[in-house]
Amino acid sequence: MSFAFRPLTHAFAADSLAWRYDPPYDVYNTYVSAARVDEVITAHFSGESEFRQVELDGVPIAIVSFGADGRVNGGDYHEDALDIGLGVAPHMTGRGLGTGIVREVVGYAVHAFSPPMLRVTIAAFNLRAQRVWVKNGFQAASRFTFTGTGMKFIVYTWSVR
Repeated sequence: MSFAFRPLTHAFAADSLAWRYDPPYDVYNTYVSAARVDEVITAHFSGESEFRQVELDGVPIAIVSFGADGRVNGGDYHEDALDIGLGVAPHMTGRGLGTGIVREVVGYAVHAFSPPMLRVTIAAFNLRAQRVWVKNGFQAASRFTFTGTGMKFIVYTWSVR
């Protein structure tokens, strides 16, 4: 099993907008009309984040962002840290790959960006994701509620130094 990080292709980004997760993970589903895919991709990827596709044995299975894209409105992000966002294709979840994917994401982030700290924000209900990040050394740092939806989140950090 070999993981690699490649620049995010337009085709894989477009495919990811059609990913559909089963409840309760369906909160991660994105609904974009076919006519707006290019507009959404351009707007989303022209911000303050760097995006990569994660490949397993040459096949793209996840998208990872490094930067502001990993933040959720309402969280406390005052500490100097690199925020990480991760989305795994629905057909690849629940297969025991999470710990390995996150280990590789952490290694890539440390090598590519040399941050003092890594940070990930996870929906409080998503115990599966929380277990994976904790297995990789992350610790809960704060909790908050997104005022727009009332969804609860937990911010996890890992000190690089």
